Amino acid sequence: MRWLMVGAFAFALMLMSACTSAVGRVPASPQPIPQSNFQKVTIASPSISAPPVVYEPLLSTPTPSRRPLAVQPVSSPKVTTGPSRVITGEASWGYGFKGHVVTRYPRGTVIRVCGPIGCTGKVRSWGYGPAKRTGRIADLDVNVFEDVCGPRGRGVCDITLEVWK
Repeated sequence: MRWLMVGAFAFALMLMSACTSAVGRVPASPQPIPQSNFQKVTIASPSISAPPVVYEPLLSTPTPSRRPLAVQPVSSPKVTTGPSRVITGEASWGYGFKGHVVTRYPRGTVIRVCGPIGCTGKVRSWGYGPAKRTGRIADLDVNVFEDVCGPRGRGVCDITLEVWK
């Protein structure tokens, strides 16, 4: 087993030395080709009556023409003035929402939750719920519930949801 490890180590060293020798060389800087290296080329045409075509080298390099730049439309910044909808109702708390809230809005909807103690920053709706029969408008993460409503021993709390787009 030991000879296998020594062989693998030797192979790795040999491979590294081969790579560094190829990498260590610096390529030569490109040099322009002198005009004297170019020659006239004559190509005979396929038909007998047509004269041969002569290609001559250019003595000066033509400058490439620049295309006009396309004008990009300027988009105005999106200004959000306030929430698109405000809903008031009861909320409960639950585990495992990772700082999010569960509402009947689509997943990823940006929401701000306000309660008797204060408001949260903007959080995202994490799932769909609670059931309509419960009468609640949201299930909050434990930390969000405690920040907005106080101790979780209350169970439920009156809140206001501000839905932002």
